[in-house]
This record gives sequence, structure tokens and C-alpha cells, in this order.
Amino acid sequence: MEVSAADGGITYFARLPAELEKEASTSNGILGNLFGRFFSGAKEDSDVADETSRSSEEVQTGETISHEDVKEPDNCSTVSDNASGRNEETEAEGSNGPAGSVAKRKLSTRLSSLFRSRRPSLVDYNRSDIRRYWMPDSTGRECYECQERFTTFRRRHHCRLCGQIFCSKCCSIQVPGSLLGYMGDLRLCAYCARIVMSYLPQIESTSDSITVSTPAERNAGGKCDADTLISTVSTGPMIWEAPTPSMVLESSPTSTAAVTAEESSVVRQQPSLLSVTDLAMQQERGVPSAAHTMSSTSVDRFCSGVDDCEPEWVRSIEMFNDSGKRNESFIKTDDLNSSRSLCFLDGICDDRLNGTISSEEESFRSSASSRPKFDVTESPPIGADLERSFEDRAQKLLLYLFERELLDPALWWDVIWPVSRRVSSLVRVDVEGRKDHINMLKYVHVKKLCVEEKPSATVIEGIVCSKSVTHGSMPRYIQNAAVMALAGSVEYERVPGKLSSIDAIIAQESDYLSKQVERILAQRPSVLLVEQNVARLAVELLLKAGVTLVSNIKSQVLHRVARSTRADVMPSLDAQLLQQKIGFSPVFKQQKVRLANGTSKTLLVFSDCPAELGCSVVLKGRSMRELRAAKRILRHMVLALYSSRLELELLSMFGASVAQRSPDCLVCSLNADETDSDPESFMHRLKECTLSASPLINFGVPFLETAKGRRCVLRPYFKHPLYRFSTKADFEAARRRVEQEERETESNKLVEEASGRMHPFVCNQELGEVSDEELASFRATSGLIFSERLSEKSTQKSEEKSLDCLNRHEDVLDPFIHQRIAVLFGSFSAKSPNAPLFCVRPWVVQMEHYGNNDMCLGEFLKKFCFNKDYQCPSTNCDVPMLDHSRKMVYRKVCVEIVTQSCVLPVDDGLSVSHSIAEQTGTLLAWHYCPGCKASSNVVPLSDSVVHLSFARFLDYLANGMFATCSVASFNRECTHCCFHQHDHYFALNNYVACFKVHPVRPYHVMFSPVVCAVEPLMFTRKFVAETEDEIRKTADAVFKVMHSQLERFTKAADYQRYSSFYTLLSTLLQEAQTNFSDVLSRFDVNGALKSGGLTIRSNDGVYIQAMDTITRCRYIVQHMIEQWNEQSTRLAQSVRAFKKSASSSLISPVPHQASAAPTSDCGDTTKGEHSSESNELASTEETAAAGLVPPSTTEVELTSVDSPFLSQLHFALPFTMSGVTTVVRDLVDHKGTVHPDIGSIVAYALSSSEYEAKRKNMREIRSSNGVPITLRNSATENDIAGNYEHIELDFADDRAQYFVKIYYAERFHMLRKLLFVEGEDCFVRSLSVSAKWNPQGGKSGASFYRTQDDRFVFKQMSRFEIQSFVKFAPNYFDYVSTAVIENKLTTLCKVYGVYRVGYKNKCTGQQLKLDVLVMEYLFYKRNVKQVWDLKGSQRNRMASEGKRTTDLVLLDENLVKDLWNNQLYVHPHSKAALSMAISNDSHFLSAQHVMDYSLLVGVDAANDELILGIVDYMRTYTLDKKLESWVKIVAIPGAHLPTVISPEMYCARFSDAIDTYFPVTPDQWTALGSAMSY
Repeated sequence: MEVSAADGGITYFARLPAELEKEASTSNGILGNLFGRFFSGAKEDSDVADETSRSSEEVQTGETISHEDVKEPDNCSTVSDNASGRNEETEAEGSNGPAGSVAKRKLSTRLSSLFRSRRPSLVDYNRSDIRRYWMPDSTGRECYECQERFTTFRRRHHCRLCGQIFCSKCCSIQVPGSLLGYMGDLRLCAYCARIVMSYLPQIESTSDSITVSTPAERNAGGKCDADTLISTVSTGPMIWEAPTPSMVLESSPTSTAAVTAEESSVVRQQPSLLSVTDLAMQQERGVPSAAHTMSSTSVDRFCSGVDDCEPEWVRSIEMFNDSGKRNESFIKTDDLNSSRSLCFLDGICDDRLNGTISSEEESFRSSASSRPKFDVTESPPIGADLERSFEDRAQKLLLYLFERELLDPALWWDVIWPVSRRVSSLVRVDVEGRKDHINMLKYVHVKKLCVEEKPSATVIEGIVCSKSVTHGSMPRYIQNAAVMALAGSVEYERVPGKLSSIDAIIAQESDYLSKQVERILAQRPSVLLVEQNVARLAVELLLKAGVTLVSNIKSQVLHRVARSTRADVMPSLDAQLLQQKIGFSPVFKQQKVRLANGTSKTLLVFSDCPAELGCSVVLKGRSMRELRAAKRILRHMVLALYSSRLELELLSMFGASVAQRSPDCLVCSLNADETDSDPESFMHRLKECTLSASPLINFGVPFLETAKGRRCVLRPYFKHPLYRFSTKADFEAARRRVEQEERETESNKLVEEASGRMHPFVCNQELGEVSDEELASFRATSGLIFSERLSEKSTQKSEEKSLDCLNRHEDVLDPFIHQRIAVLFGSFSAKSPNAPLFCVRPWVVQMEHYGNNDMCLGEFLKKFCFNKDYQCPSTNCDVPMLDHSRKMVYRKVCVEIVTQSCVLPVDDGLSVSHSIAEQTGTLLAWHYCPGCKASSNVVPLSDSVVHLSFARFLDYLANGMFATCSVASFNRECTHCCFHQHDHYFALNNYVACFKVHPVRPYHVMFSPVVCAVEPLMFTRKFVAETEDEIRKTADAVFKVMHSQLERFTKAADYQRYSSFYTLLSTLLQEAQTNFSDVLSRFDVNGALKSGGLTIRSNDGVYIQAMDTITRCRYIVQHMIEQWNEQSTRLAQSVRAFKKSASSSLISPVPHQASAAPTSDCGDTTKGEHSSESNELASTEETAAAGLVPPSTTEVELTSVDSPFLSQLHFALPFTMSGVTTVVRDLVDHKGTVHPDIGSIVAYALSSSEYEAKRKNMREIRSSNGVPITLRNSATENDIAGNYEHIELDFADDRAQYFVKIYYAERFHMLRKLLFVEGEDCFVRSLSVSAKWNPQGGKSGASFYRTQDDRFVFKQMSRFEIQSFVKFAPNYFDYVSTAVIENKLTTLCKVYGVYRVGYKNKCTGQQLKLDVLVMEYLFYKRNVKQVWDLKGSQRNRMASEGKRTTDLVLLDENLVKDLWNNQLYVHPHSKAALSMAISNDSHFLSAQHVMDYSLLVGVDAANDELILGIVDYMRTYTLDKKLESWVKIVAIPGAHLPTVISPEMYCARFSDAIDTYFPVTPDQWTALGSAMSY
């Protein structure tokens, strides 16, 4: 020990390492160690007790003795808190005097020390200074918490932190004392225990592994500054954090006192105390705090020029020798007049507040004395200087903001531009070291002052807040102020709203507050900041001590001041867990500023603080509207310039430069906007705006606003205008509205005061006697008046905020809302149990630049790329995230991030591996060009690049212009885009992360069209005209054969006998020729086929009339042939019968026998005309049979005429001369088997006159019942419906018989009228020709048919499906019609009819009966190369891909098996429309108890389109499906649920799967405008 020269006190030095080694060597052996510890412990305890008692007496008598001079030796720290077994009351009494603390020590105390572990870092709580703040036992008559009175059995217990007195129940929580540097366990109350658990890191139960500095070690001093006098007001230790962060040395718990000279030389400065900030950083980093190590610089206090009278925290300040900003702030402080160190007058004039701008700002202003002029350009010129380009773009952005906010650039340019440049260069964030926020605006405060002065701005290196000192007699100007920040309050009741006894408050409040103030004064602050209220008694004590108090401070202001002054914000003064760091402010003052409205505002200024920690800007102006606008612009420009500086550092790191766009960069080509000739288009308006501060980032035009997007079929489903943007007139209107609101607000205040909105008792400012009635009225009504005013103000503020928010988001060209990107994020690992699905399902995250969901680039790399402890968020996956691949999709780019362990040298990168080995712990970066197969130089990431926004980095990878950078290519200079065509590599230690940029071509989603149409075919007019000649020649040939046979018939000998046949056939032939000529004359009435162009469309009326004419002519010719052949057959039968009867009459007479008369199938009219002739012919034949006329030997014969038409055409069926003329056809397969053409049968039924008659009769019946048939569903219609809405038809010819049942005939007719704009006739013509269709991949086994024009598909329905559809069909009509009328999105493939078809072949006996539905063909006229049938299930949903055909349909498992590498990305507007449509349809089908439907998807890669629609939605969840689902779940368990589940579960799974299958590619316009969100 050595006597201090300053005050004669005794100073203890730390023991040398040699002494410690000697002690360790002499303590060998159990017996020697036992006696050594016993006797040495007693002596050490005595010495410690003497020193502690002496220190306590000196402090109580008011002598100023530094805690440094009473430092305890290291060996005293072996005394534990539970060393003594005496009663707590005895301990309290014995601790009051030095004699009692030594005399009453028992032998058990020394014996107990034998079994304590030697922990030199922990001390005995009983000899700590914190006991002095205990509440005296005499004042505690009841428990502070439960207010139960103390008795003989309810003993008193002190909380070891707050010192209050509790009962055993309320103070029963044991906390390890090692947390605070004490041995044993500490007894805490519940309040203090909660704070301990919330503010201390989570530790293990073994407290022996924790090393905490002792209270004696916390007083270790450092270097001092003799030139600066720190203003303190109280004795006791003082702790202040040094301006520069100290380095941390990791020491062993057993040798914390032994620090070598080499280690001490590395440590520039050791923190003097373990603080809350240190603990937070310790917990975050996972390394011991700096307070765990002991400083070996104790001899520094005896160096020359050191004043031992200085407080400890002053000596801990490191001397600055550099010429940085921090040193300049001290120079400014020293230049101040020392006579102004204490001032008790208001209205102090501050040059920095009243002046327009500081000297440093003048340097910025000199470079920007005049406003620059800009042309509207899209990008910087090729080869331009990037730094100059960034500055020009920032100035252009500032002018654009001035234009939007209607600020005069002549007044505000010289205010905003230099201040924003200076502030952006002053403040520094340290995300890793100080755990700062990434956004530097968090540490920039802008204070608006509306004064009668021209616009000006002042930068304060510190904090400015609107607050005043609590008491007018407290100092309001202090140099070198010590600042103490305290959260909570300084009151007796630390829990607000607690009911307490008044007796306890009277007995304990004074002593309690005295103890609290004593704690405060022990830290020797000159300025005390308290978040909440401070009791009056405490205020008086602080005033007496000369401490400046500021109470009721906002939490954010308190933390802002604490950051700038490097102070700790303690959560509570009661629970003082750790010794608090006291902040330092070179200048503290209070100032009053007179505002424009005549009132004054009081400001507190903490100036000349470290500028890198934060600053304040005092903005002055004449208009509050302009001030608000200027504040928004200033903050925006500060962040933009700050980010530009970081971006320039990133670009210059690899020598990036703007180059001419290369055609081989696919991403740049995809990002290029198409030209738009419309001068009023969104593209031209966008080019006039400046939304980004970077000249290398350009925003593309949203797709729906491009020339192609304006033709998009989905565009009408979004509200118009799609993207609102404001004009100058809108800005003027907004300015007038805001100014009017300001005037109304001022007038309302005057009206409130005049109309009694404020109580007269408050309005009366004259001092005088107060009547009891006025006082009683004020007490009774003032609370109600205040609450009403408060509610009105809150309502008004919320309305203004919502209105401002609405107006802000209406304008999509506002730069403020473009400071963010939307990214689709997902992760995947092939090793994960989730494979082939994602571990993190792709989801869109909004990343604000330096804001929400964003982080700096260095933090992202270290936390998510190089952190081996980072686990997969999926609960099913235990694979480390380093083995995962992650994708971030933005606009037309997919950034894939892969991390690998770099063990072997990479190809062409031996230098890379060596650099990684040399730069251990440093982030490295380089580029690799796959085209040139060369890498750039490996460079370490600078601090600026590390703090660059990760969202901004992704923005460059997606929206960056074409730029090149230097790579080590030996062949030629790299001309590839460094943003899109280079791979970006980052490395830390032996880990390497690769950012690969892949181009993405998102698809457009196309639903089944609401209005169905058949695209017409093109025919040459010559070809159509030739069909007339063909049918004419065919008919003439047939008729000529018939005429020739009739002529031969007249020359026969028995002509007279069979003349009736001749007469009938001649008449029929003449009628057929007449009808044929009449019908054929309508082929081309106006001669359009001869006089028109070369081609004609199939939907042209001339073409339709010509084709119907040809069909009718064929019917006429075929019917004539059928009649001719029938009569010829009858004639042959008559001739044979006559011959047989004639030969029989020669032998014997025969009875009367009538010969067969000729008949005709032409109709009733023909039969009636020839009835008389038939009778005559019959009588003649009877006479001949009787033998009156001898038989002739000449034969009479008519041969049959062959049909010139195909045998598969059923022209023998009846036809009509009006409407659509269809022909029933047969299909012949490759085996020659005949099958019916389902489409032609249905078309024939719909075109028949019988169908029209029955449909008309149905409408009349429903109208007579008062319930007309409509598409809207109602309960009345459901009761009357049923079989009454179905129509049955049957028809036949000589070869086949047909039956058709038309379900809901009238409603489907009305639906087709609504959806099929070309009319019913076009629909029937499309159905008239169909063929068998066999799509591959389906499992239902149903038959399919497709029309010849590919417009419609027939699908066979099962018995259960037809029953289900009949039940929910009315709801289907209602849903579809509502969607069409109200313009709602739907993906349902619309059904245009449901039919039951029966068929029987009379020749072969073949029979067929099936139910079919007619739906639109989803891929009509589409170039679809790949088709998917998706249900959302992954159980037995794999289609064989062995033999790929054009009709192969793949299933869910085919898509999912490689979904990570083959994702079907869609545009944002398509994703919004798809999500809405799927939600509408799936919930509708679920309400109808329908499940097992599918989403049919076709990929049209040529047009970048996905054509999709929901099909197979006819199956309800009936009993058989319930049984099937139960069997597959229970009896056949699997990893996934079966396809058939309940409709509700199916709906949820289906929607979720579709959302996963089709991820979105978000862009800059996502969630803006009227486009639906997703």
C-alpha cells in the first residue's frame, strides 16, 4: 500500500502476478490450505471492515473521498453474501458503525469462508455501498407491497436492490448475486425481479461460469483530461462512457486479475463499469463484456499532469489527438465565455439557433449558391462520372420535391440542400458495434419553428427538444454537463394507481425520497432527466443540491438525449441493477424562442455532442405548411444523400461505369419499356418525374399502363384510373386546403376561449381572491371540459392523418412511397424432409429502404449467410440454413443465394482462397463473369458498403442500368452487365456466399372468356360459289336418271296397269325439282360471292345462307331418292304379286286380292292428292287378278337410285326450311365400327321445331303460374323446378333411333344468350360436327368429344354427377350470371348445356345412353404445349411422362417434383386477379358442397400466357365420397391427405396450393394504385 499525496488516504494496488503465483504455490496441500484460508481470511476481513467503515464515516460527514482511493484489495472479494447467519435486523444495526461490524463477527463467519470458492471477481454484499440506501427499520411498520403490518411472526425483509421493507411473501425471489458482482443469492421483491429478468441476459443456472466485475473493480480509472472541467454537484463515484468504444479482451475466470503487459498495451481504454449497454452487446455477440477484464493501468493516475481531485468519470475520458469533428466540438466549447458557465436568466441568446447557418454549412452552401438547371433525361450519359451523376440526380430530385410541395426554390434551396449534405455526412451508424438502427434518420431530429423570419436552418450537434427546466431557480446553462437519464418516476409509489395507506406514505415518503435522491447524487449529475413525474420533496432536494431537473420527458426524447450524451437510461431508480453510465454534454442550456403567433416556446439544447451519434436541425419559416413540407423534403434528402454515398462506395469498389446497353443482357432487354406514341400516357408522365436518387436505377412502366397492357382482358376488372397521379392543379388545391385548415384551427382556438370552451377560472389571468363558488365549479366541470376538448382534438388528428395518408397514396408518382421494394422470398433444401416443397413458402415482403424488414448488407451476410447457428424456420426441417438455397424475386430478376464452405481453391481463383485465408473475420467481395470466365479482384467490404441497405442492393440487381466493371480477363475487356450477368461473391472466413442473378419471364394469366365466341374461318369466295355448281350438277344427275326411268316405264306393255306409280313419282319428282330450284335460288341472292373480295368469313351472313342452302338442297335430293327407292320397291312387289296371282288363276279361281298401292312419305298432302289414283289402280289390279284380263308377258321395272352423299349422313330425318339446318352424322373408327356423333345429335335436337314448340309451351306454363323463368335463383323457383324444366325429344329414320333429354332447357338457353353473343344458331352449328377425343393423364375414365372447330367439349357425366348438378344448377346459373353482369372474376369453365343422349342402331342393334355436358374448350386457338391438371393434392397425383403427346395432361406431383427450378411466375396484376378469382370460385363451390374439382392450366410459352380454368366441378360430397375419404385416411394412411376430403378442407387446400404453384414477381408498383393486393 502507499499513501496518496493528494489527501493522505491509503491506496491499494493490484497484486502482481508473481505474488499470485507465489500464493498458489504455497497453498498446496489440504491442511496448509485450510489453515492458510482460516487465518488470512480473518485478517483480510478485518482490514476490509476497517476500510469500509472508514469510507462510510467519511461519506456521512461530507468529506470528499474518491472511491478510487478506497479501493479494496483483491483478496477481500472471497466473502459471500450468505456468509453470515445472523438476523437481518442485527445486520442492519451492526452495519451502522465500524466497531460493530468487526466486534460482532463470529467464528462461524471465518469457518464459512473455508468452503467458499475463490472468486476474486465477486464481493460480499454486506460490505457494499448499496446497503446505505436501505430504508430504516423504524419507518417500516407495514409491508410496502401488501401493506400487512409487521408482527413478531411477520418479520421485516429488505429488498437487496431497492432497499424497501417487505414481508417474506412479497420479498421471496432469489436471484444469483453474480449477476451484479456479489456472492451468493440476493433476495429481491417482485418489482425488482421483473426488471432483472427483462434487462439482464438469460444465463445458465451455473453462476460459477459468469464473471462480473466487482464494485471495487468498477472504480478503476483511466486517462484524464486536465483542460476540461466537468460540472458535477455531488460527491461519490462518477461513471461516464468514453467517446470511443473500447476493445474487449476475453479473460479466464480464474485469472481475471492477471493481465500481462502485452495484453494491457492492446487495450486502449477499459470501461469503468459494466453497463446496461455492455450487457446488451454481450448478449448479442455472445462474448464476455469488457468489464470482465481488469485494467492494468492503475499506475496511470500517478503520471505527470494528472489531478487526483478530478472525478473518476473525468479521468476515464480518453485524450483525443486527432483533428476530427469531435475535437472541433471541444474547441467550440472552450471558446465560450467562462462567466456564462451558470446562468439563471431566461431568454439566453444562442448564436447557433438565431443564426441562419453555421460556418461548416457555409462551405456546403458555397458550392451550391445557385439552383441548377436540368433536362428531363432518363439516365446518365455513357462514361459519365458517377459521383457527379449522383449529385445531379439528387439536385433534380430536390427540385421535383419542391415542385410537388409548392415550395419556392429561391427561398428554400439554400436552406435544404447544404443542410441535407452536411447532416448526411455527419451522422454515422454502427449496426454491429453500437447496435444502431440501419436508418440514420432515427438519429436526426428536425425541429420546426414558425417565426417571423425568412427560411433558415441550423444544425446542432446534439439534441434540441421542447421542454423546460422543472424549477425556475435551477441552472439553465451549464458547460460540461453530466447528464443522468432515468425512466419511470421519482415518487414513493413506483406502481401507478396503487392504493396505499396514508399512514405509510407519511411515515416513509420523506425517508424513501431522501434515499432515492441520495442515490442520484451519488452519481454526481448536473442534469437529471426523468421520463415521468418527480415528487415535490425530491425536487426540493435536487434544487438544494444544485441539480437541474427536467421531468415528464417523452421516452423517445429521453433515449435520444441518452444516445448523444452516451448515458444509460435506467429502467427504475429503485431497481438499480448496474452502475449507471452518466452522459456528458459540453453545453446544456435552456432557450426561449418567440413564435410568429406571439407566444414563446422553450427549448432545451444539448450541443457540441459527438456528431456521429446524432444531430438536430432547427428549421425556421413563416408558414407551418411550408415547414412541414420542408421537413419532409429535408429528411428525404438526408437519407437519399446518405444512401448515395454508400452506393457510390459499392460501385467504385469494382470500378463500375455506365456503358452502352448490350443486346445480350436479357434482363436489361426485359426491363426496357416499349415505346408508347400516346403523349398522354403514363410512360410520358413517368419520364418527367424523379422517383429515385440513383441515376442507375430506373423504374419500369406498370404493365397495365403500357400499350400492350391497355389491351389486356383483365384491365376492366380493376378500378380506373389504375394509377392516380396528381397534377400541379391538385398540388395548388391541396395547398389552399391546408392553409385554410390552419386558419380555421387558429380561429377555433380563439372561439373556444371566447365561447367558454375553457373554464373562466382558467381564463382569468389576474391574481386576486377566488370565490368558493368559482372554485367549486372549476373542480366539478373542468375535467369534463378537458376530456371533451381532448377527444375532439384526437378525432381531428385522426381524420387529418387518414386524409393525409389517403392523399399520399393516391399519387403513385410520389417519391416518398417509392422508397421500398417488394420481394418474393423463399428457401429450399434438397436434404430437407420438406423436399420437394419449400422450407419457407414464397411470400412477398415489403422492404423499406433503411426501414421495416430491411437490414444492412453486412448484417444480412453475417446473420443469414455465414451464421452456422442460423436454423431453418420450418419446424420439420433440421438442415442448417447454410445448406439451403434461397431465392429473392423482384421485377424480372431472381436472385438465388447459395452458401458453401470454401475448402479447396476455386477455379480460376487461387488468389481468392489465399485472400480468404489472410482476411480472417473480414467480409470480402468479388465478381465473377461466366461469359468471360474471369473474376475481379478480391476486396474487403468497407464500412460504408457494410451499412448499405440490402433492399437497395437488390434494387440495383433488378432495376440497375447496363454497367460494366473491371475483371481480370486476359483475352478482352468484359462487356457484360455487372448487375445482371455477373455472379456476386461474398466471403467470411471459410464460407462463401454466391448471389446469382437469373432472368425471369413472368406469365400473364388468361381465364376462360366471359363472352364466348367462335373465331371464323376464312374461305375463298370462289370455293363457296363452286359448291352451288356441285349441288346443282348432283341434283341434275339424280333427276335425269329418274326421268329416264320414267320414260322407259311408259313404254312398257303393262304401263296402264301400273300407271299410278308413274303418276305419283312424276308428281314427286316435279315437286322436288321445284323445291330444289326455289331453295337454290337463295344461295346468293345479291351476288355477293361474285362481286366481293377474294375471301369470306365463316360467320358472314352470305356464307351462312349459302351453306344452309346447300344443306337443304341435299335434304331435298336425298328425300327424293328415298321416296323413289321406296316406290320402286313397292312396284317390284306389286309386279311379283301380280305374276303369282295370274299363274294361280289358270288352275283355279282365287278370292278377291287387292294389289299394293304406291305410297309416298312426302307428307299428308301428297297422300291426299293421290288417294283417288290409288283406288283406281287397286280396282284395275283386282280385275286382272280375277282373270278378266290376261297377264302380259312384258315386265315393268323401276331401278333404285344410289345416293350421291356419304352413308354416315342421316338425311332421311325430317328437316325444316327455316332456322339452322343440321345433319345427324355417324362416326366410323379405324376398325369400321359405326358410332354416333353426339354433337350432331344434340345439335339436331336443338334445331328441331319440336324443341322450339316445347320450350315455348314451358314458358307459357311458368308465366301462367306467376313465376317466369330467370337466371336468378329463388326459393319459389326451386319448388316449381324439377322435371318441369327438362325437355325430352325422340326421332328416328330407317337406320337408327335417337333420344335427347335437355336439362334446364330454358335456363341454359338464356345463359347462352348472355354468354354466347353470336347467337343460338352459331352455338348449334358449332356442335353439329364433333369427334372422339382422348386426352391423356385423366383418371376418371370418362369419354370426351370435341367439336370440329375445337370450340366446345363434350364430357361424359356419371350418375352421381348428374344428380348433383340437377340440385345445384339453379345456384350455378345465378353465380355465373352475377359474375357476368357485375363484372366479377371467375375461373369456372362455363357449362353451356347438359344432355342425356340415347341411341339405337336398327341394323346392328348397337345401343348407347350417356349424360354429357357441353363446356367451352379452354385452350381454344391457343398454342399450348404443356397442360396441368391441379387439385392441390399430392397423393397419387403423378402422371406417366414416358410417351409425351400433345394431349398429355400432367398432375400435381409432376409440377411439384421440380418446383424450385421450374416455377411458373406471374405478373402482379395477374396474381391479384388469380387470387381473387380462385377465392370466389372455391368458396362458391364449397357452399354447394362440391369438391374434387381441378384447375386446368395450359402453358403458352410463345405468348407468355397461362390459360387456366376450373373444371370437373359437378361432384358433391355424398355418402359414397365420405366413405371413400374415410377409407383412404384410415385404412390407407399416407404422408398426404387423399384427394377426396370435405368441401371446406378441399377449398382451403386448393386455394393454398394454387397460391404456391403460381408465385408473383413483384415490382415497384406492387400494392400501389387500384390493382388488387394479394
